[in-house]
Amino acid sequence: MRPNDPDQDLNLFLEAYREAFSRLDSHAITDLYCVPSGLLSGNVYIHWPDRESIFKNMQALCEHYRMDDFEAADFESVEVVHLGRDALMANVSWRINRFQGRPSSRFNTAYNLVRTAEGLRVLLCTAYEERLVDANHQRTSGGHRVAGFEDHFYQSHDGLSLYYRDYRRDDTGPASDHVPVLCLPGLTRNSKDFAAIAAHLAPDRRVLALEFRGRGRSQSDPASENYVPPTYARDVITLLDLLGLEKVVLLGTSLGGLVSMLLANMIADRIHGVILNDIGAAVDPSGLARISSYAGKMGPVDSWAQAAEQARTMNGIAFPDKNGEWWLTFAENTFRENEDGIPVLDYDPKIGDAMRASGGAPDPAAGWALFAGLQEIPTLVIRGELSDILSREVTEEMSAKNSDLAVAEIEGVGHAPTLEESDAVAAIDSFLAKR
Repeated sequence: MRPNDPDQDLNLFLEAYREAFSRLDSHAITDLYCVPSGLLSGNVYIHWPDRESIFKNMQALCEHYRMDDFEAADFESVEVVHLGRDALMANVSWRINRFQGRPSSRFNTAYNLVRTAEGLRVLLCTAYEERLVDANHQRTSGGHRVAGFEDHFYQSHDGLSLYYRDYRRDDTGPASDHVPVLCLPGLTRNSKDFAAIAAHLAPDRRVLALEFRGRGRSQSDPASENYVPPTYARDVITLLDLLGLEKVVLLGTSLGGLVSMLLANMIADRIHGVILNDIGAAVDPSGLARISSYAGKMGPVDSWAQAAEQARTMNGIAFPDKNGEWWLTFAENTFRENEDGIPVLDYDPKIGDAMRASGGAPDPAAGWALFAGLQEIPTLVIRGELSDILSREVTEEMSAKNSDLAVAEIEGVGHAPTLEESDAVAAIDSFLAKR
């Protein structure tokens, strides 16, 4: 081949990228980018003006994969458009292999490449959506199999990789015009909390379960000050825009409910209904203090039995009648296994720091103002009878201010109902039947 043969140069670039990616070597990946360069995510362009900004993004991305049982990366196909002697565009299909017997995944990335003295380098790359190669069944950290959803990743406005589950209804059945449900989790929680209610609803409508940044399989934010509701709300809007969803019903637990109220005030025309799970216009200080005492502060454990016991210690006040098997399942939704098979918390500990720095709850006046934004939006409030976050007095005041508010109290549980309780399921079914 002659010098500067574009195909030869592309092969050299792809081999270098694959080797760097497989090592999760953020320095080596950064070296394959032009300075300046950028990322296109949907209709949002993120500019990297210097090497440091490129490196920070690649470092965070590598850490995300490192925490997600990453084994190696490889490319399966490449489509090339030559743009002259010194530029080309390569659409690359990557395959991500993982340890622990977890399914592989694929994503496509388009690289706009230019020739430099060091070879081809990335001037612009697109955001991607990641899908499992075998999406029929997924495995939780505790080894149980859950059917009926697909794993997806998307890019936030500031370049983080965020994860969501997509429970699609069976397309072989009758057509459905039901509005999709988008589930938003609590402070230190993730999409696994919604597995039961999503599986229950999915035969009739599409259900999505998002993991906020820093939780589960979503990438942690290097700037902990971004762990706040306005940032989460923007991430939700980015997802809605990506999927082209004009309307959704929001189902938010705790923090997810606060974000739901915020969204109802930001994009009311896209919110078809809101289900608030054990959260309301005002937060009980006693429960807030309890959560603040452990969020991001829980010590290490050596086994799933210890993880279950730790979960019981921190949350037993909310579920006083549950047995050991139930707490093991709760732990499986709270922890994940690291590369040594040891359970570790499935969230960024800095989330707790951000909560404590912000005071953890909206100003009372601001909370009631957010709730006022739900006046024209059908809303269901689910409250745990033993809740130390949403008091009965606040719930009654909410009902007094909004006569159309639907309320269901779940006997024998506190903060927050798991939404597996029969009364919770019945209340959600009744609410959604009208929408």
